[in-house]
Amino acid sequence: MDQRRWFRPDRRLDPQLRASPDWLDDRRRAASFGVAHSPRTLPAPYLYAPVALFADFDRRRQSWSHFAGEPDWRGGGDPAGRVGLRGRLPGGAAVLPLPLYGRILSVEDPAGARLMTEPGGAAVLFSDGDTLVTATIEIGAAPDFTRAVPASADAMLLRPTVADDELPDEVLGLVERLHDEHRSAFERATDIRDFVRERYAYDPSYLEDPAIAAWLRQRSRGRSNEHVAALHAGADPEHLGRGVCYELNLLACELLRRAGVPAVIATGWTLDRGFVDEPDHLFAMALLDAGDGPRWLPVDASTTRAGRPLHAGHRPPGPWRAAESGAVRTPGWARAGRRAEPSAAPPRPPVAELLRVARYLEETTGRHLGSRDELAAALRELLRDPDRAASLAAFLGGDPE
Repeated sequence: MDQRRWFRPDRRLDPQLRASPDWLDDRRRAASFGVAHSPRTLPAPYLYAPVALFADFDRRRQSWSHFAGEPDWRGGGDPAGRVGLRGRLPGGAAVLPLPLYGRILSVEDPAGARLMTEPGGAAVLFSDGDTLVTATIEIGAAPDFTRAVPASADAMLLRPTVADDELPDEVLGLVERLHDEHRSAFERATDIRDFVRERYAYDPSYLEDPAIAAWLRQRSRGRSNEHVAALHAGADPEHLGRGVCYELNLLACELLRRAGVPAVIATGWTLDRGFVDEPDHLFAMALLDAGDGPRWLPVDASTTRAGRPLHAGHRPPGPWRAAESGAVRTPGWARAGRRAEPSAAPPRPPVAELLRVARYLEETTGRHLGSRDELAAALRELLRDPDRAASLAAFLGGDPE
């Protein structure tokens, strides 16, 4: 595998299920290119360094198209600290691992490379040949998203990629609950992250076993989103499905969109191991407005409970070391990475489950009962009315009254 591509700007995200089975062997090769960072571990949300964002999903190709966004959406507030980078980058165009809410203060290299900024805010270094580079990055304070609202954005950032009947009832029920309880945008994002993290298992076995990968490809073929289908093919009595960051965070992005929160998929690095080489993590990004315009909030469902990103396979680190350049303070909203406490509420009306019953009745009787929104509104009204709910209970219980 050509390691130079690690730092190239991405333009399309292809399905990982169709990747070469040589992936695991390649992970054992030492890195020819890479960058060390200091501090060695950054706190969330700064530990996420996106390479590229993707928003529009092509069901026929099962691929995602590049989304530029606006440079300001990656911007932070007042200076909160600095990060130092030092390493070896390939010649040509190479993306610098720029932490979210970071901006480059200085870049030094002996070859006279030129620094450019892509439309979406990514920092790209152009050099005639492979180069040793040292950079200093200033981190701006992250917004306080706790009272943020969903940002106004392109309609594709709210467009679902998965058919309703390919999602478990429990998943559809979560989305209904988030709407019914009028959760804030931040609460919806953290509830979705924690739901996926708790109800699904991180399992890289399909990357490590070609037979499992082939079985998942066969099981998911023809579905609206093959990776979400593959995720649910691994269900067991304890979990709704199994996958790695690719599948878990595709589902997180799907649920954010269904919950009314604009979201994209991001590929990139996580600054939590002291060095980066291959951008081996995929995570969701929600677009929220905390009062100063739209900003990206990383939503990563493939982490430990403490918030440490999970990675499949381990590559030997390169020999590069970064000089200490100051610590980063963590904003209060991200200090513990906890889910917002749920508000007291009565049991959730099982609207999603009844919608499936209604669709079954349509298929068996040939009678059209209305759109999903119309049906959901009618079912909520039915369940709120004590007399009608009592009549339904009497009918189901066989009570002639």
